[in-house]
Formats: sequence, structure tokens, C-alpha cells
Amino acid sequence: MKELKEWIDEKTGIDVFYGTQFLQSLSAEKMANHLRTNPLLPYGLVVSQHQWQKINQQVLSGRMFKSPVPIFMREEMNSENHKPSFVIINGTEKELLSDKNQFTNWKIKIAKQTEEKKDTLIEIEKTETSLRRILKEIDRFISSKLASDLEKTFNQEQSALLSKKTKLQEITTQEEKEKELQLQLKSSGKRQSER
Repeated sequence: MKELKEWIDEKTGIDVFYGTQFLQSLSAEKMANHLRTNPLLPYGLVVSQHQWQKINQQVLSGRMFKSPVPIFMREEMNSENHKPSFVIINGTEKELLSDKNQFTNWKIKIAKQTEEKKDTLIEIEKTETSLRRILKEIDRFISSKLASDLEKTFNQEQSALLSKKTKLQEITTQEEKEKELQLQLKSSGKRQSER
């Protein structure tokens, strides 16, 4: 029923209500009267007769439903004649009961679809197993001694590089001081020779 309502809403844009929605909009007395005259109303759909005539009956008959769906015409339900005011929508399931070949073909089609879904499921399971294996490998690699050894070596190399950088800075500073001292010695040597 839900599938049919959603399909009618989507394909036709016609206002269709669940029977329960219709009943909830009524007073308690009217609800009781409708339930007495239309006991299937909670299990069906309600539509105006004018809009129902717009729905292409051939399109509906080509669909398969899990069960017959009673469609109640609002105008007929509100009339005083109290005769049953609904139509039953059956899809292809009625022909499946009466035509053995059609039933066999339907069964074969369902079996093929089942096999395809099983094959898809097997492929998904293989992919899942493969991904789980990869995750285990990643976990093992992260937690292994190799990873911690690499990190330790990296930190040692980084410390050694920092130490060498500091020594290089000291040597550069020392060279600059020696150059300055040599310049001072040269300039004081020139002054003495000029005297």
C-alpha cells in the first residue's frame, strides 16, 4: 500500500491519502460509521473520484503489488447509499495465479535476480575481507618495532643535524672574529710602518 501511494504521488501528483489518515481527520461518530460501512478503509487509500479517473489504469495494472490495495472514492463514501465504494487494484500477481507459463517465467526471473544478488554479495564479502586484511597489516606496521625504530632513528638524525648546525654556527662566528682580528692587526701594522 505504501509503495502504491508513493508511486501515485510521484508519477501523477494526485492527492492520495492513507485510509488511516482519512479516518483520523473525522469525528469519532463519523469514524465509527465509516469503519462499519467500509471495514477495509484502514488498509486502503482514499482519493477523489475525479482525480482517480486521471490515473492511467493500464500503467497500474502492469505493476506487481504484495497484496490487493482497496482504493476508496471520497465522494462515494460521503453519499448516503452505503454501498461498498472502493476498487481493488491488482497488479500482475493475479495473472501469475491463472497463467502457469507466466508464473514459471516470473519464478525464473526472480531466481536470476537472486543469483545476481548472491554474486554481488560474494564480491562485497571478498572486498570486505581484503580491506580487513589491509587494516590488520596497517595496524601491525604501526605497532611493530620497525615503526618505532624508524622514529627513533629519525629523532637521532634530527638531533645530530641540530648539533652539527650549532657547531657550524660556532665555527662561522669564530672565523668572523679571526678575520676581524687580522684586519685590526693589518691596520695597526700599517700605522706603525708609516711612523
